[in-house]
Amino acid sequence: MQQAIPLAAAVAAESMQAELGGLTPLATFRGLLIFSADASDIPSTMQEIGRIREAVFRQAGAGRNLPRDLDDLDYTAPAYQQLLVWDPERLQLVAMYRYQLGWLAADAGLHILRTSQLFRYSEAFRAQVLPYAIELGRSVVNPAAAAHTLGFFALWLGLGALLRRHPRLQYFFGNVTLYPQLGEAAMQHIVQFCQQLYPPPEPMLQALPELLYRSKPMMVDAELLHSAPSERIKALQYGLQALHCRVPPVLQSYLSVGNGIWFDDAALDLDFGAAYEQSIIVPLHALSHAFRQRFLDCQL
Repeated sequence: MQQAIPLAAAVAAESMQAELGGLTPLATFRGLLIFSADASDIPSTMQEIGRIREAVFRQAGAGRNLPRDLDDLDYTAPAYQQLLVWDPERLQLVAMYRYQLGWLAADAGLHILRTSQLFRYSEAFRAQVLPYAIELGRSVVNPAAAAHTLGFFALWLGLGALLRRHPRLQYFFGNVTLYPQLGEAAMQHIVQFCQQLYPPPEPMLQALPELLYRSKPMMVDAELLHSAPSERIKALQYGLQALHCRVPPVLQSYLSVGNGIWFDDAALDLDFGAAYEQSIIVPLHALSHAFRQRFLDCQL
């Protein structure tokens, strides 16, 4: 078993406060500030983002076994932008995503997208989705933050703000990490559930052949085909309960947005602790009315 490399030391909160204090928030939520920033503008904060990412991923049984989870995609132009939630009262990072504008890949090349290391993009995806999409990744809620229970809500408000910033935006896409500690039975159940209930209209994100996770077909309860998102989540929770597992929080967050999301192939991620990545596409037009009103259409 590979020996764990010690995590980096935490960054001084005052250094992050000085950097973020010079930025204009995208949105606010219950006293939390939501920012979008380039790594070059927040060098100290990036170091803490990387430390928190690695700590959270290791706790879940994955990660990259580095002092900080940072890579070239965070820094090399056109670099990922960092969507982060900051608690200005307690001087804590609460939650974070990184994101890349899909339409930039048309000029800079598909290699600027993390998903390109795991999946092949179909012609339909390249033509119909990518020019109107943002790739999301590295989703983390900091469990040490006092306001961590608000993390996912605040991130979705930040995504809503990105929609207003980029009117051409019609899709989010990326992958949901399924950690090895889930066990094979739970992994199969989750992948089967997602792929059977939320198939894309045609193949979109196809795993590289050597990385493809093969799931067995499952019988879907006919009632679930016409059920509300909350009922589907309950059904998945019930199925995993027997396997002594819970629905991964990021997956539950996505399932709550509406039944029109798409799950395609799942792929082995050798650069992330041999976790599996379930591909996902979120067509914004398919989000439930209640969800759009709460997170995407509100003016902040």
